[in-house]
Amino acid sequence: MAEDSDAEKKHDPTRERLKRAREQGQIRRSNDLPKAAMTLGLVLVVFVSGGVMSGMASDWLAASLAAAGAMDPGQAYGLDMEFAAVLSIFLLATGALAFIAGLGSGGWMMSFMLLMPKLERVDPAKSWGQIFSVSNLIEVGKSALKILVIGSAGWIAYAGQKQDLLALAGRQYVSLATLGGPALHVILGAAGGALVLAVADVGVQAWLNRRSLKMTDKEVRDETKQSEGDPHVRARRRALMRRAARARQIQQVKTATMVVTNPTHFAVAVRYRRGKDGVPSVVAKGVDLTAAPILEQARIHGVPLVEAPVLARALHAQVQVGRPIPHHLYRAVAEVLAYVWRLDAWRAQGGEKPERPRVEGALDPPGAADPEAGAPAG
Repeated sequence: MAEDSDAEKKHDPTRERLKRAREQGQIRRSNDLPKAAMTLGLVLVVFVSGGVMSGMASDWLAASLAAAGAMDPGQAYGLDMEFAAVLSIFLLATGALAFIAGLGSGGWMMSFMLLMPKLERVDPAKSWGQIFSVSNLIEVGKSALKILVIGSAGWIAYAGQKQDLLALAGRQYVSLATLGGPALHVILGAAGGALVLAVADVGVQAWLNRRSLKMTDKEVRDETKQSEGDPHVRARRRALMRRAARARQIQQVKTATMVVTNPTHFAVAVRYRRGKDGVPSVVAKGVDLTAAPILEQARIHGVPLVEAPVLARALHAQVQVGRPIPHHLYRAVAEVLAYVWRLDAWRAQGGEKPERPRVEGALDPPGAADPEAGAPAG
């Protein structure tokens, strides 16, 4: 199958897919950029340091000819080092340009995954499909475009140096320096055209790379499952977290001062220790099935149960576990707390049993909308 025939791959690659592809060495680099950069760079090196290098080469050649036949090993070694110094300029420049251009075309990457044997690389069906792939067609077009652009740039540079080159025909002796100037201008023009194409090729290779890494609907779903986890596992994890949170709440019931009930549907454990707590706070709450363990723990640890349906519903709806009660509930909670303390005193000293407070009326927070406000009369 051709590389571009998979219509199902319609999603851009995810960040994880790009990262994994890079770790496996699946990136596209522009081969033209290092070549063009090296050619252009070496031409510039010759322009800048050509005189110095030619002088060093001339000195080396003169010394070598002068000592021919009578050179001892020490002199030979010294001349070899001089020649190596001349070549090192080209070698260092070539290596540096190749390294920098490689980074510019794909960044730093070291992966041994490409060395691993893969049977699909020798699959005739896949290889035949790649021959007519989009990337191969682009490479063919690039080859034709290289000839056109580099040839045109070289011709333009030659046209600018044409008179100087024709003037050399009338000279009896032509030195390398005299011929090298116009020739280097022509080479520089052609290399400049190649560099322009190479920079454009970097973008083309990046587009081809992202295109080859496009994902199907199934791949996106699988990627999401891997990164976020299976939905069933996530639901199970959330259930376990809720169960653990409820267990922590149940453990806090024994520290409560009282449990306000509905009497069975709602249960809210409130803690207030005189001299230690600034304001009362809710340490546990539940409704229906989650209220039963709170009531059970309260009975086990002797925490008073106070039936106050309106207050129980208000506390359950308006106060989160671990948070202090809001200002508008101070009065109602204070009445129930006072009743609990009077009840403790009655149990210890006897006398007349205190009457349970009647918490009635609306306990909505300030600014809450009145459901009957604005209702049409009659």
